[in-house]
Amino acid sequence: MAGSYPTTQVKVVDREKSNKVYEDVMKKLDRLENDYLPQVKLDKTEFQFKDVMFIEKKADILTVCNIGQVPVEFEFINKLEEQSYCQPWLKITPYKSVITPGSSCEIRLEVLVDKSCVATLDASNHVLDDILVLHLTGGKDFFITVNGNFIPSSFGCSLEALVQMHGPIRETPTAQLIEIEQPGSLMSRDLTQGGRLYAVPKEVWRLVDHIWHYGRDEEELFQQRGLKNELAAIRDCLDTGVPDKIPGSVHSVTEALLLFLECLPDPVIPSRVYYRSLECSGNYMLCKQVISEIPEHHKNLFRYLCAFLRELLNHSDKNKLDISILASIFGEIFLRPPPNTLIRSLSTPAGKAKAMEEEMKRTAFVTHFLSNEFDE
Repeated sequence: MAGSYPTTQVKVVDREKSNKVYEDVMKKLDRLENDYLPQVKLDKTEFQFKDVMFIEKKADILTVCNIGQVPVEFEFINKLEEQSYCQPWLKITPYKSVITPGSSCEIRLEVLVDKSCVATLDASNHVLDDILVLHLTGGKDFFITVNGNFIPSSFGCSLEALVQMHGPIRETPTAQLIEIEQPGSLMSRDLTQGGRLYAVPKEVWRLVDHIWHYGRDEEELFQQRGLKNELAAIRDCLDTGVPDKIPGSVHSVTEALLLFLECLPDPVIPSRVYYRSLECSGNYMLCKQVISEIPEHHKNLFRYLCAFLRELLNHSDKNKLDISILASIFGEIFLRPPPNTLIRSLSTPAGKAKAMEEEMKRTAFVTHFLSNEFDE
């Protein structure tokens, strides 16, 4: 009699089918995960700004579209070892925001070379160049290049270069600009070979001469703002040499003079003697000693401007100027702290008090030279 054996059904895994199911599930999970990742589309990643001019804005728009299924939070972030997400001549608005699905955001890229950064774009570096990093929270980064060129301007040139520059800056060869912008270029200049130096920059002389002839009796000199379009015309006049007569109102010309002096990389009174000047501000003889020790081209410009301001004060019965007004305005122009000086917070009482003290000392320093004929 044949034996009978119990039978058992055992499930056998079909490895091929199992692997296929697993792969299908993982693909679905990946798709699901990707669907909920931030996804955007940029209309362009390269921007070109040609022939940027001093104090003249140029702008373009970057459009970022949210093509995903979740809100996207973006922000422009700093590159490695950099303190800001963009160069000082570039402004981005908005630099961060949230875009809902199906929506878009227009980001304005604005280029403006002004007094805060013009000195960094010297003759050897008239190239505007930056790479922006657009970061998506929880997503990837996009890289956007910004390029352009800056038209050289006398605004922002060093005093050392200006007194060596015989013609308008736009007619001066780049190689010559690079040479005269080199630190110490005056020391190596051989005047015996037919070279000559201006006592003061011709641009300053033209501005001062115009104010004297057309505005010495005008009220609110150096206090009333000029017009932007007139400032641009004055810039072109100084940088090209034409027309012979400076365009614009007297108030635009006075603002142009202040702006020109503010743009000097090293101020009229070199920043290295800034704190010493403040310490001496209560004593005229010590102030004179400071001036006697600064480089000749700085000394000449300081004496020239102070003489001009004293002449304006001789017309105070008509122009209503007084020493305190001019000393306060030009104290801030003539005396600037060294670059990279720690910016003092004005939000604290101590910070405000210190800033006010420095302002009073700057004013006192300049007052000495507006009250007295300066002779060494």
